[in-house]
Amino acid sequence: MNARSLQANSSFYRMIRAHGKRALVDSFMVRRPSVSERMAWGKALRKQTPRAALAIYEKRKNRPDPIEILERQNVSRVRALVPVRYGRMLANPFGFLRGAAAIMASDLSKSPVSGTRVAACGDAHVKNFGVYASAERNLIFSINDFDEVYVGPWEWDLKRLTASAVVATQFMGGDKAKSEQAARECVRLYRKRICKYAEMGYLDVWYDRIDERAVLNGLAPGARRIAYNIIDKVRHIRPLEKLTEQVNGRHRFIEDVPLIVHETRSDSGTPIKLMLDRILRAYVDSLSCFTNARGDRPLPEG
Repeated sequence: MNARSLQANSSFYRMIRAHGKRALVDSFMVRRPSVSERMAWGKALRKQTPRAALAIYEKRKNRPDPIEILERQNVSRVRALVPVRYGRMLANPFGFLRGAAAIMASDLSKSPVSGTRVAACGDAHVKNFGVYASAERNLIFSINDFDEVYVGPWEWDLKRLTASAVVATQFMGGDKAKSEQAARECVRLYRKRICKYAEMGYLDVWYDRIDERAVLNGLAPGARRIAYNIIDKVRHIRPLEKLTEQVNGRHRFIEDVPLIVHETRSDSGTPIKLMLDRILRAYVDSLSCFTNARGDRPLPEG
């Protein structure tokens, strides 16, 4: 990574490389580069990696086998759910792309990048965005999938997003012009939001929300009516009634084999209640307040 890239990433790398006493807190207290400084660094990076270069993709002769990539991922997955994953990917190109985040990352790994690295979502696929209820029961538009988070080039998330928008448009019957329009709109709105966030403080960015009103106001009248009906359904969903059934007077999750199963033992034969007890014990043991209360360590004075 060259000096310009390090400048543009100074705050990020100072944080993730913080070691020693106070190093992490000190990394947050260093003066944040101004918007003009960050813009200048970005333009300098653009000169060494022009935007046109980001459109280049050349298939490697020694390209890793996509099936092997998926199989390596399956090692840490629930075996019973692997056929479900493959079945969804085989259904259509849109379904395949959704399950192919690791394959796409492998393909992008040799593509040109500006050098700016972030904690990337890793799977900014359009299907992972939607309207959800916040902890305060407010409906907001957000992403719900972070199991592919990885420190990597910022371009990867944007390319994943735009590629999925193109495939989604084609899947719904759109032509090449519509697909290009969808990709351009994704990039335009991304740029607009990033420019806005660049001038905001960390807490302001954290608390920023795209609520249902903002979603509806950003749509054409025809699409707005469809979106309103969807949001209205989400608003009136009652999870307890939808996801559970009453058995002998008690609520129980509705079984949906193999996705939701009432297991009695783990794959290794351990009783479920014993396994849950071990998981909960490991969590409780990680909390200093509980270990102190048990007498493992003296309680702090005051």
